[in-house]
Amino acid sequence: MELMARAYNGEAVSLPHDLSHTVRGIDEPWPLWVQDEHRTSEPMAISVTDVELDAAEPPVATVHMQVLGVPTVVAVDNRKTQQEWTYFRFISGVHPWQLTDAEAWAMLVAIANAVPGGVVA
Repeated sequence: MELMARAYNGEAVSLPHDLSHTVRGIDEPWPLWVQDEHRTSEPMAISVTDVELDAAEPPVATVHMQVLGVPTVVAVDNRKTQQEWTYFRFISGVHPWQLTDAEAWAMLVAIANAVPGGVVA
């Protein structure tokens, strides 16, 4: 939006413009509502390879994982109360929007199992 506003105000803006840093910098709750019939325990090609705790209590963590063979990094912010959402920052790799509902559910479960205290999604 900022880029469009600058262009609208007459500033010279070079296009195409890489917005990936801006998009990845947005914290959001889990971006998909997974319907019950897609909540499966079937094995998926999703595994956590490392978890870096940035703050132990309440948990703020960086989760490194393999999602369908693609290295993926997700920052998880659990500094909210249990009644509020956990926030996710998709740093690199696969975003849940790119997955089927069952794969997105498996990704969320893998992250929840990796982060102390789980997640509220």
